[in-house]
Amino acid sequence: PGFPMDGGRVLRGILWNASGNAVSATKHASSAGTIISYVIVALGAVIIVQGDIAAGVWVGATGWLLSTLARSYYRAMLLKIALNGLTVRDLCARDLPALQTSDTVAVASSHFGAGALSRTLPVLFGERAAGAIGDVQAAGVPADEAATKTVASVMTRASDLPSLSPWVDAALLPAILSTAALGSALVESEGVFIGLV
Repeated sequence: PGFPMDGGRVLRGILWNASGNAVSATKHASSAGTIISYVIVALGAVIIVQGDIAAGVWVGATGWLLSTLARSYYRAMLLKIALNGLTVRDLCARDLPALQTSDTVAVASSHFGAGALSRTLPVLFGERAAGAIGDVQAAGVPADEAATKTVASVMTRASDLPSLSPWVDAALLPAILSTAALGSALVESEGVFIGLV
């Protein structure tokens, strides 16, 4: 009955039917799955103590895997519910300071640090997106070069970043951003830069 295995899904369905709350049902099924997984890990330890190391390690690893799956499925459910009905436009940052390709790395660095709005800033060429620069990229430039080196020379180019329409379903964002450079995507409509997500 450990969630997300079949028995855990049945338990979640029963709890959901009883309460009418999918989040609460998923949380309780996930907690039950986590408890069961810890019991399996403990059983693996007992088997190791009894002398069957290979079987004990296998059972313990299975329990640990179930525990990880239970937590990750619960987080995925919360994220899915949170993004339901939203579009990229609803989530993109439109009020970030936008740099121009001719700006220096020192200018970019002044926007990063404690209290910064974002760890990534858009870089424009006029009104069009040229790319983005992250705080790590800016910090990688030696201090004596930061005042003369342009952000264009260190930024991630727009061609290397996903470009999304503002009307794309926000539920697609986790998969897109998990593999994107800087963990960011440009939001554009008909070539016009709107924001960064």
